[in-house]
Amino acid sequence: MGDALRLGDELVSTIYAAMLGETTWQTFLDRLNGLSPDAFSTFFHHDAYSGTGATTLVTGGFEAAQRDYERYYGALNPWMRRVAMTPLGAGVVGEQVVERADFRRTEYYNDFIRRMGFETGIGLTLFRDSGRYFLLSTLTHEDDTDVNLRQADVLTRIAPHLRRVFNFYRENRLDAFALPLGEAVAQAAGIGMVVVNDRFRVVQATAGGEGMLAGGGLMAVTPAGRLRLRDEAMQAALEALIAAPRGATRMEMFVRGGCEVRLVRIRMDHAVEFFAGPRVAILVADRSSLPEEARIAAVAAFYRLTPSERRVFEGVAAGRRVAEIAAHNGVTEGTVRMQIKAVFAKTGTHSQVELVRLAFGAVGPR
Repeated sequence: MGDALRLGDELVSTIYAAMLGETTWQTFLDRLNGLSPDAFSTFFHHDAYSGTGATTLVTGGFEAAQRDYERYYGALNPWMRRVAMTPLGAGVVGEQVVERADFRRTEYYNDFIRRMGFETGIGLTLFRDSGRYFLLSTLTHEDDTDVNLRQADVLTRIAPHLRRVFNFYRENRLDAFALPLGEAVAQAAGIGMVVVNDRFRVVQATAGGEGMLAGGGLMAVTPAGRLRLRDEAMQAALEALIAAPRGATRMEMFVRGGCEVRLVRIRMDHAVEFFAGPRVAILVADRSSLPEEARIAAVAAFYRLTPSERRVFEGVAAGRRVAEIAAHNGVTEGTVRMQIKAVFAKTGTHSQVELVRLAFGAVGPR
């Protein structure tokens, strides 16, 4: 019991260290596994409406299991079918949610849990939001319910601290997170930026973004406090970007009148995104303020880009995806990726974000 209390104290300290960036959330999960050696601990969320879930951060060595869960087994998880009945902020063991005999007859147990050498799970529901549940879970090979209940008590003890982390991330402005693309583009003249969270509430806006909200022409805030784009196609794209899984398309571009509108899913650390929820930046520029052909030509000449490299550079500056650049230039996506790497090498950049900064004049030639 003393070891559990000591571990609980260590976990609480690690929670606040991770929140402040002094350590990582991976360190927290690895220490959590001290509750049960060789366990599988993860932050994950579950959507009660679709019946699907996705893991966000897992202990080392279980990346393949993480993919299997997201692709198939998450929809079969019998514990998640009863997650609404589990108390918020209280650690529970699997047997308290589904009888062990019933659980052992499920495909989830026989083809997923048991295949990895585990018997049950110890879980904690941290946060509920519009049918989505955010949880901390540990799969363990220990089948002694008393032992697992003691470990569940440790989760109950650290739950208030993890909930404070949720509040910190979800209520604070995005200044606490990395926003490289938004910062780069917003530095260009005439760019307005508004950032919304997964509840479509504005969490950050530049001066230009505030002006767009006040004007109400392109976007408006509803009486319920949710931002809505007046163009239906852009609104649908915004909703799709908020809901998109990791690795999906992260940018959409529209031209409306004299304006160019980019919707960008902001990249964040996986664990931070778990707590804070996804963020999308809405970037609006007067097309007259965008990089002109002369500017692109000057940069290309300075770095001695080949004609094909210049075409790729132009595509990146225009916000096109690799597939779009390939189709536009009549080459394969693999060729485009190699050309982008060549442009990186010549310009001394390391990402498409930095190329955008270069195109917009946010940084000078190196």
